[in-house]
Amino acid sequence: MAATVTIVGRADGGEEALTLVLRERPDIVIADFLMPRLNGIELTRRIKQKLPDTKIILMTGYTGEANRRLAFLGGADGFLDKTALVIDLLPAIRDIVDSMR
Repeated sequence: MAATVTIVGRADGGEEALTLVLRERPDIVIADFLMPRLNGIELTRRIKQKLPDTKIILMTGYTGEANRRLAFLGGADGFLDKTALVIDLLPAIRDIVDSMR
């Protein structure tokens, strides 16, 4: 059975994203690595403290293995390069949904 995806919101910065996530309690969060007022690593850490089962995909336009390592060390469940976003986002979401079953 195919998973249904519902977008529950959009935030312009990390603090707004945290408030939205804590209110809506989504299964998956897709966030930017660099955001105003709270970066993606800190957002991930705070979400995982309150909602440890929430899966988080961080994305960035700054390629490099160092950013990938930082994302996973920070608790992210997935990491995407924005240049490949169109191709890689849906498969990344599917992989996480499959791991939740």
